[in-house]
Amino acid sequence: MKKHWIILVVIILLVVGSFVIFSSKEKNKIKNENNKEVKIGYFKLLPATMALMTAKDNGYFDQANIKIKTIEYATANQIVDALIRGDIDLAPYTSVSPVLNAELIDPGKIKLFFLSDITSENRVDAILVKSNSILSNLDQLVNKKIGVFPGNTATGFLKMYLKSKNIDTSKIEFVQLAPTNQLPALESSSIDALFSYEPIITMGLQNYKVKIIDESIEAKVFNHTPLLAGLFATKFVNNNPELAERVANVFKDTYKKIKVNEQLARDSEQKLFNFDKKIADNVVLTYIQDSMDKKAFSDFADLLVSFGELKSKPDLSNIFYK
Repeated sequence: MKKHWIILVVIILLVVGSFVIFSSKEKNKIKNENNKEVKIGYFKLLPATMALMTAKDNGYFDQANIKIKTIEYATANQIVDALIRGDIDLAPYTSVSPVLNAELIDPGKIKLFFLSDITSENRVDAILVKSNSILSNLDQLVNKKIGVFPGNTATGFLKMYLKSKNIDTSKIEFVQLAPTNQLPALESSSIDALFSYEPIITMGLQNYKVKIIDESIEAKVFNHTPLLAGLFATKFVNNNPELAERVANVFKDTYKKIKVNEQLARDSEQKLFNFDKKIADNVVLTYIQDSMDKKAFSDFADLLVSFGELKSKPDLSNIFYK
């Protein structure tokens, strides 16, 4: 009988000891996550910085006990490469095209934690011409030069939209221009029209003599466009699950705060871009989907394949965070 009691006591001690060790490991894991500096990559385009800078400037990361380091990149491709290499832990907003291309080549390295919600009511793109231009409708773009954002996505959307209006795009020259060169090129008449995005549209309307002849092109092709996404490095999520959840919540809560009070974002963007106040107060802001529409995202990937932005469609079954 005494032997049975000894065995029982040993079992109890082993269980208690295991619990203590497990609890200690969990506490150390949480402590390590709290001490980790989260590296956030971004590029200086309005949608890509809106929530990040608003959260940073208003102390939302500090309130969530999250230490961050922001690293600026020149392009979305560079950000995706940095995520895959592990140089950064997340990117709050970047084009999904290089993400899907990376998923084809080296799958499983990135997780999407939110998607953009671009609609016709929330214009983020437009076709601009000079105020004194004779161009006033899309039909007149034939045999003209149109400046477009670098890469295939902007041109693909624009061509698809123009073709839907029975316009022969083979007779239009599409000129890829870096954002900083777009409005000067239009002003100097190096191009006849410009298809671009915010904040360039508002900068043009406020500081240059331009007018809009059509807008919300991408939303007219694909309403609720998931063109942009918030990205985690999969390794960061796996190694820091509790921290990743807190980071995701900061961004989601920040977007909710901005919807209630847009001035939060406008003040941060004015500071970052050194905007005139009239530009900061009038620029159109971009929001995210309340919950990620996986089917719509799959359909959007099909669309990118259709105009050559993607060679083929990657497996999307494991690309979403939670």
